Amino acid sequence: MESLRDAERVIATHFAQSDAPIVVKADRLMAGKGVQVCGTADEAVAFAATVGGTLVIERCVRGVEVSLHVLVDGAVCAPLPLARDHKRLLDGDRGPNTGGMGAIAPVRLPEGVSVDGLMDRCVRPIAVALASRGTPFRGVIFAGLMLDGANPTVLEYNARFGDPETEVLMPLIADDFVSHLLEPGHAAVRVHRGAAAAVVLAARGYPAAPETGRPIVGLDRVPDCHLFHAGTRREGSQVVTNGGRVVVVTARGDDVAEARARAYQGALRISFDGAQFRRDIGGVA
Repeated sequence: MESLRDAERVIATHFAQSDAPIVVKADRLMAGKGVQVCGTADEAVAFAATVGGTLVIERCVRGVEVSLHVLVDGAVCAPLPLARDHKRLLDGDRGPNTGGMGAIAPVRLPEGVSVDGLMDRCVRPIAVALASRGTPFRGVIFAGLMLDGANPTVLEYNARFGDPETEVLMPLIADDFVSHLLEPGHAAVRVHRGAAAAVVLAARGYPAAPETGRPIVGLDRVPDCHLFHAGTRREGSQVVTNGGRVVVVTARGDDVAEARARAYQGALRISFDGAQFRRDIGGVA
């Protein structure tokens, strides 16, 4: 839709009488925040008015959401473990969309679904088609998928690693990952047993207007975790907040439950004024 008037017309014509949520997206780079799942037609129109510009309006797709990252070199492909991020700001998948409040990997697939099947359906055809027309792709294809039973729906494609999914994938890699980046897809990626979970510590006001410049305490008191600095900076000897998503705390464990317990133990050791994080990462579908 090129205008708010177009959006109002489409919503009134195709969605006003439906009980299903309406998805309104900005058709431009919005760092994961330019989309809202709206419960009513009025809410959809109101969000469209705040975003402006060209819009995409879609029916809401239900199911199990997964992130499939694949190393690609021409028609050769090698998948990484499936991950799942948690996009909404608040527990129970409530609140506004964010760039991601945490993630887990690997993900248990529904009955009758396999990673190889998802590759055949959603990634390999792209790689083969690009190679066959003389424009081979070399890098990472990241497909965001919604699984309704055995039927995948593609939500998005990216030619990059996802965030915060990458923060749970990297600790699981048992190989020298640089060798895979130099020759993507040419060998299966070996992974450690168990699982990983990541918890994002975000600033007050995120995602709309995050506060910055708040001193961070406890970064040196987090054992057995990986700390990924997402929105920090140094002021003298002090590390302070410098963005919406501030620090990602990632831990491994024998399973998702153990990994998330360790990640939360680490997250609770870090503090700054206005810090917020979801308490159900890995505990919801």
